[in-house]
Amino acid sequence: MHSIQRFAWLMGIACAVAGAAGAQTLDGGLHVGGFVSQGYLNTDGNEYLVPRSLEGTAEMFEAGLTITALPLERLRVGMQFLGRNFGDQGNDDVSLDWAYLDYRWR
Repeated sequence: MHSIQRFAWLMGIACAVAGAAGAQTLDGGLHVGGFVSQGYLNTDGNEYLVPRSLEGTAEMFEAGLTITALPLERLRVGMQFLGRNFGDQGNDDVSLDWAYLDYRWR
């Protein structure tokens, strides 16, 4: 099983556990959410964004898992993991898309 497939399964399980809305704030200020997106591309006369799009391709998949937390009263942290298969981009790799640390001074 490719890493993006494992990631999609884990993200789906996390969303199912988090609740029907797909996101949930748990005890201690932990917030878990995510998304899954599957697309199809078929062009006429060019290969726009994805090679082999002239015949049509479903090589447009993204999945993300977002986690934020309040470990301290004045500190908020967050990160998003993103898995993507978009033609020649991503190729089933999961990476850290963004992360932040926000400290409120007063």
